[in-house]
Amino acid sequence: IISLLSELSNFMKNLAGDLFIGILSEFIRISSTSTSTSSRHWIQLEILAVMSQSISTNPNFFKSIEQLLTLISTLLNSTDESTLQLALGILGTLLESGTFKLNQAEEILILDLLPRLEEIQVEENFQVEIRQAASTLYLKINSRDPSWSDATSHADAPRNFDIKEILRDLNDPLIPVRAMGVVNLRKLVLSKDERARKNFEKILGIFLNQVRDEDSYIYLNAIRGISALGDIYPKETIPKIVEIFQDEKLGVETRLKLGESLVQIALRCGPTVVSFSDVMMHGFLSMATHDADDLIRASSLGNIAEISRKLKFAVHPFVTEILECSINILRRNGEDSSVRSGAMWVITCLFRGLDTDLFDLIGDRMLEIYRVIKSASLDEDPVVARHADMAKLQLAQIMAEVTQPKSEHALKF
Repeated sequence: IISLLSELSNFMKNLAGDLFIGILSEFIRISSTSTSTSSRHWIQLEILAVMSQSISTNPNFFKSIEQLLTLISTLLNSTDESTLQLALGILGTLLESGTFKLNQAEEILILDLLPRLEEIQVEENFQVEIRQAASTLYLKINSRDPSWSDATSHADAPRNFDIKEILRDLNDPLIPVRAMGVVNLRKLVLSKDERARKNFEKILGIFLNQVRDEDSYIYLNAIRGISALGDIYPKETIPKIVEIFQDEKLGVETRLKLGESLVQIALRCGPTVVSFSDVMMHGFLSMATHDADDLIRASSLGNIAEISRKLKFAVHPFVTEILECSINILRRNGEDSSVRSGAMWVITCLFRGLDTDLFDLIGDRMLEIYRVIKSASLDEDPVVARHADMAKLQLAQIMAEVTQPKSEHALKF
C-alpha cells in the first residue's frame, strides 16, 4: 500500500495523507456506533497500522497544515481518552510552534475545532487533564493570535484551480479522491475566485449532493464547503440554506447537516450575522414548532440554543418568540422527550447568553418562566430535569449579580 501511495504521490501529493484521514475517520465512526467488529473494521485497522509506521519514519507524510488540522478534527471526534490526548497534544504543539502561520482556509479549519473543544472541556466523564487541555486550547484559538496570520498566503492570493479536474475527482469511485475534490472545491470558494461567484448555484448544488454521502469524511467536508460559501457570500447563501433546510422532502440526515452548516456560518459571522438573523432565526423557530419530524424539531431548538449562548446580540430581537416557542413545548402534553429537553436547553442557554440583560428584556415574564422551569425540574425525563436544574442555577447567579450591593470600595468617594 505504502509503495503504491509513494508512486501515486508524484502527481497527487496529498493522496497519502487524505487516504489516511479518510480511513481513520471511517474507523472511528464504526467504532463509536457498533459493538461488533466486522472484517472491514479489521482491514481498516491493519491499513492504519501499516500507514502509521510510514508516518513515524516520514515527517512529510502530511503535506500541509490543512491536512494536519483535518486529522486533529477526526481524532477529536473520538470518545477514547488516549485518542483525545493524542489530538490535543498535536494541536498544542502546532499552536505553540513559532512558525505557525494560517491562510484563510486553514483559519476556518482551526475555528471549526472550537465546538468540539468546548464539548470536551465540560464532559465530566473525561479526565481532568484532558478537560483542562481542551479549555486551554479553546481559549488560545478563540483569542485568534494575530501572529498566526500569513499575509503571503491568504485565500485572496492567486491560485490555479483546474475546474475540470475538481469535477472529475468528485465523480471518482474512490472515496479519498472524491474527498479531495470536495476539499479543492472549498478552496476554490475561499480563494474568492471569480469562477466560484459566477457558478454559485452550481457549487452549492455540488456541496448539497455531497452532504448526502454516507462517508463521514466527505459529508463533513461538504458541510465545511457550504460554510465556506456562507463565509464568502453570506447574503446569497444563508437564505438559500434556510429555504432548503425547511424542505421536508429531503432526508432527515441531510437537513440535520444543513442546520449544522447554518450554525457554523452564524458563529463565524459574529456580529455581522445580525444582518441575516431574521431569516435564520425564523427558519429555526418555524422548524422547532411545526416540523413533522421530532429530530428536526429538537435539532432546530439546539441550533437556537447554540446561537443564543454565543451570539446574544443576534437573538435580542427574538427573545419573546424564542421563549414563547420553548414554553409552549414544555407545557404541551405528548411532546417527545428530545423536543422537551431541547426547549429546556434553549431557555438555559438564553439565560447564559443574555445574563443580566435578561431582566431588561423579559423582566415582566420572569415569574411565569420560573414556574415553567420549576415544573420541568420534576419532568420524568432526566435530561429535561437536569437542564431545568441548570436553568435555575443560572437564574440564581444572575439574580445574585443584579441584587448584590456594591462593594465597599465602590462606595468610597
